Amino acid sequence: MHATRRTMLKGLLGAAVAAGWASRGIAGEDDRAAGDDLDELVGFTVAHVSRTMRDEKTGESVRLVYGNNGEFCADYRVAPGGFIPFEHYHSEQSEIFAIKGGRFTMWLDGKEHHAKVGDVVVVKPGMHHVGRNDGDEEMRAVVTFDPLLDADEMFRRYWKLCDSGKVDAQGRPSLDQLLFATCDLASKTYDVSIPAALQDIARDAAKQLKHSAVVKVVAAQRR
Repeated sequence: MHATRRTMLKGLLGAAVAAGWASRGIAGEDDRAAGDDLDELVGFTVAHVSRTMRDEKTGESVRLVYGNNGEFCADYRVAPGGFIPFEHYHSEQSEIFAIKGGRFTMWLDGKEHHAKVGDVVVVKPGMHHVGRNDGDEEMRAVVTFDPLLDADEMFRRYWKLCDSGKVDAQGRPSLDQLLFATCDLASKTYDVSIPAALQDIARDAAKQLKHSAVVKVVAAQRR
């Protein structure tokens, strides 16, 4: 475990190079097409939509949707044969999938569930989950979090990694970069294949690295 810890902390040093992009939002125009009735889909008046971000290896894509009154959801899609690249859980929030198109097989704490249009899948805090589109049409879901906390920013940073191609052969961002990108957020995601305590150690180390990087940038600007 100590060797794993050293490897992860070494990786975080490399991820520190990403301090610039980790704290910035996604650039790009409002990504709404003609006839795209998002208000009806998500159930609130839409103020802004991010550009579509993709993970080419997993077949996933997402748009981040914001409402006039602070609402947030993700317009999440998975192509036939596509999948969530790693089993994980959220420690502080429920993640809710409202299925709007196609179907989606999900494993919740190891139990298989088949979700179809009209179903709402509530993934409770601490519940291990992963999913795959075993159908022959695109799966589309509206994804929300309860409580929201800063899940919008967590999604933004995660998907910026995916969209930039910073993923491995299975389509998953490196844990080092993911932890560095999200270490300062209240919305926490854990990879079930790595002990949570080790991830907490790495997250705290990443927070210190990010703070140091910010201090150096501010000091340089004051010179």
